[in-house]
Amino acid sequence: MSGDQDLAVHRGRSIVISVGTDHHPFDRIVRWADDWQERHVQDRVVVQHGWTRGPARAEGFDFGPHREILTAMAAADVVITHGGPGTISDARRSDHRPIVVPRDPALGEHVDDHQLRFSAWCAERGVVELARSISDLERRLAEGTDSRQADLASASKEASVAAFAEIVGRPTVGRGSALAGSPRVVWLSETVLATHEEALAGAGAALVGQALDLLPAVVSGSARCACGARTTDCVVWSSAIASAAAELHLAPADLVLTAQAAPRVVRRRHLRRLDRVAVLAAAAAPRAILSHLSRLLGDPLVVLRGGLDPLLMLSHDRRIELAAGPSTRAERATLDRRHIVSEDLASLRRSAPAVQSPSVTHGPDLRLSLSHR
Repeated sequence: MSGDQDLAVHRGRSIVISVGTDHHPFDRIVRWADDWQERHVQDRVVVQHGWTRGPARAEGFDFGPHREILTAMAAADVVITHGGPGTISDARRSDHRPIVVPRDPALGEHVDDHQLRFSAWCAERGVVELARSISDLERRLAEGTDSRQADLASASKEASVAAFAEIVGRPTVGRGSALAGSPRVVWLSETVLATHEEALAGAGAALVGQALDLLPAVVSGSARCACGARTTDCVVWSSAIASAAAELHLAPADLVLTAQAAPRVVRRRHLRRLDRVAVLAAAAAPRAILSHLSRLLGDPLVVLRGGLDPLLMLSHDRRIELAAGPSTRAERATLDRRHIVSEDLASLRRSAPAVQSPSVTHGPDLRLSLSHR
């Protein structure tokens, strides 16, 4: 832990932030700590930043003796934590109802959404103050929030929090598998889809064409749906885009501004930590759009066509269940490297739930299509 400062210099609040020991970077909260310290020089901001790059203006330390972290929390006016059950428990033992900013897997801050679910569960029971975004955190501190509390929750409530933490901390599925409830997405080559497009649509699949390759056109509305409307006017596409933007706390136009990972990176079987963060950040917008699109249409089989690299980028995100239809030997080798399963067309047609009645007309220049009215 960093050396002590003269507390007389800081006549404002003492704010302690702890991001735990998870190896995923949590740059968002560290950047905020620096920004807050710069704007509120009277406050003392101390960040336990773990594996994340340390702050430039606030005080910071990576790891330290557990008792020192507990002592720092006990002396603070405000404790802010990530959504880790252990860190929340430390804040509670230090007589705080912490403000919790959960790590968001869509931003590469964690491998799944268990912190989001656990934090929401705790907030519903009054165990924590939940800040789903940096703007939420700013609002709570602007209101003069002091997280100290004299009366801790009952032992039974603490026990239930610990029990639930154990449950949500367990992996939902094996390593490399999609999370339960993920939308099912299948990639088909141009030649295969041209032959079997109508059969798949008739089986209830949602055909979204080159949606990943044409993401800027989809978001801007320069692409058209098979219903005849521009994507920004189509009730399905526009709703999916708006929902994805809300999930990621972005303006719709900013969905396409995420940095794109180089093909040589997304095609690797295993990624280094920083490469994985970049790929997940690039995959966030298309993953969110496809997920909301699937929900809006009743969770059908979603069929993509186009380049392989957008599909390979998505394969690093466990919130999409991916498969591929018949492919060339070279394509199959690339797909196998990322463990993307192969399915034959007969099984795809059988597994597509007939949730929509197809009513699409395909024009010669139509690059996107959906089976919806």
